[in-house]
Amino acid sequence: MISGLTYIAIFFVIVPMILSALTYKALKFSPALFWLLLIGFLIDLGNLFDKELHISKLVLWDGYSIFECAMLIWMVRYRKNGLQLKHFVVALLLIAIPLWAICKFGYADTFLADDLGVGALSLFILLYQVYIVFYSAREILYMSEQDGNLARLPGFWIFTGIFFYAIGTFFIMSFLNKPILLDMFFINNMVNITTHALFLTGLLLQLWLKRSATL
Repeated sequence: MISGLTYIAIFFVIVPMILSALTYKALKFSPALFWLLLIGFLIDLGNLFDKELHISKLVLWDGYSIFECAMLIWMVRYRKNGLQLKHFVVALLLIAIPLWAICKFGYADTFLADDLGVGALSLFILLYQVYIVFYSAREILYMSEQDGNLARLPGFWIFTGIFFYAIGTFFIMSFLNKPILLDMFFINNMVNITTHALFLTGLLLQLWLKRSATL
């Protein structure tokens, strides 16, 4: 039975997603956040209704994880370059897909998989989340050195959301395919709700600053 918290976690994303759509061309972070939130929302709906829709788990889990990996790397590594689409393609083709392929085909059937007790997809997610934690933390540190008042920087809230999501996902993925995960899945919902609230704060602040500048 799906809990009320799970429904809140799935549908709360609609709020920052709509705001990012309304400010798609006006705000720097909006395009990347819009697509990240939209695809994630569709995947959550697919998981919610997978029995009725008969969607392949390969699409729901592996496909989205590859997309998320490329998207987050794009955001934390190429922010200063204006989040150009070509950099997303680079992250997808040169980092996300090769890393997934190594985990899927070069690790899954080896003795390491048995010794570590971690599945191929879990290892892939764990590896790229470590990458995201490092670079998002680096961006937050860089912002703190440039401006002492972090709370008024939209990027601070966006990158804090990314950092929090990566830390939470890393913890949860450590228990993927283990019985204990079902008992602690509420943590995943809380991570998602908090992440989206941080994104929403960053978007609202960015919109407020832009409107204040035009007055």
